[in-house]
Amino acid sequence: MHGFNNDVEAVVKRAWGLQQLYGLEVVAFTWPANGGGAKGVVSYKSDKRDAAASIGAMDRVLEKMCDYLAEFREERLAKVRAQARSRSRESRESELELTARLSQRACPFRINLMLHSMGNYLFKNLLNSSIFSGRELSFDNIILCAADTNNEHHRQWVDRIQARNRVYVTINEKDSALRVSRMKGGDEQLARLGHYPYNLDSRQTVYVDFTGAPSVGDSHAYFEGTPTKNSGVKRFFGEALHGDVAELRLPYDPARNLYRIR
Repeated sequence: MHGFNNDVEAVVKRAWGLQQLYGLEVVAFTWPANGGGAKGVVSYKSDKRDAAASIGAMDRVLEKMCDYLAEFREERLAKVRAQARSRSRESRESELELTARLSQRACPFRINLMLHSMGNYLFKNLLNSSIFSGRELSFDNIILCAADTNNEHHRQWVDRIQARNRVYVTINEKDSALRVSRMKGGDEQLARLGHYPYNLDSRQTVYVDFTGAPSVGDSHAYFEGTPTKNSGVKRFFGEALHGDVAELRLPYDPARNLYRIR
């Protein structure tokens, strides 16, 4: 899900680039940001209103995804159970073990969600809304990338996110877009989650700091372009977007509760 001031053409081009760069099948969720329109504070505030107003659409998309996945899994699982029952004659325990192994083969793909910039603000509003009743664990990894939301009290909504594997928050203190975002008018523009390496207190989140990593600089979209010349950057997003554990080879800073990209 994209951020501030992106039109549909830009979103499609980025989705295609990610697909080619990381070997993914990308489904983009686009909302009516003012791509190509007025710039500055007026456009930024307009996009925040549009993001908040788009929670119903996103909720319906997630619900539809859950329905399709449930239907797909149930159909595959019924076949797997029948195979396990016919092949396992020893015990109920061996039948369940075989069912588990066959299920992995029957559903070999993983589904992950990346939210970029103000897309995180939309997601936050959905999680905090009365229309959101919670979803099944549809996603393996969820990546809150360069999140244009308040760092303050982020644990209250981030801890509500459900994922099978990891919830990642990526940070770049030099992020030029988030520095500008914080200067926008309004008391709500506190330190942004995507550029502030303090108060990282979510109980289920893996925080990853890209600040100062070679080739990253002041990038706001460090999952593409020049930053991916850094093998550590490309490896992290490649593993995270394929549903794997992406932080195992990264140094950890216990004082700040974050991993660092080098």
